[in-house]
Amino acid sequence: MHPILNEQQRSKSLEDNMKKLDEERKRTDQLLYQMIPKPVADRLRKGDSPISTCEVFDAVTILFSDVVNFNKICSTNSPMEVVSLLNAMYTLFDHLSEKHNVYKI
Repeated sequence: MHPILNEQQRSKSLEDNMKKLDEERKRTDQLLYQMIPKPVADRLRKGDSPISTCEVFDAVTILFSDVVNFNKICSTNSPMEVVSLLNAMYTLFDHLSEKHNVYKI
């Protein structure tokens, strides 16, 4: 094999792997930021102590929700319809959470 072609192939392979790594890092970040607030995750990545990332709030609100008649909805609709309903509901809830700058778990 010609040395220049071999170098080009290795360079292309390295470039492809770097793109894959970047895509995977973005997916990992999205999952992480769904679990803990971004500022906390960023501080932990910088090496801050987990204890130092804790915050104190004077007041908090906790919302527990329930989908009324969920068992009936599940029994009278297809699984895909139920998934679509839940997806639409939680997408709206996510939008409202972002709009009002609240953190949800």
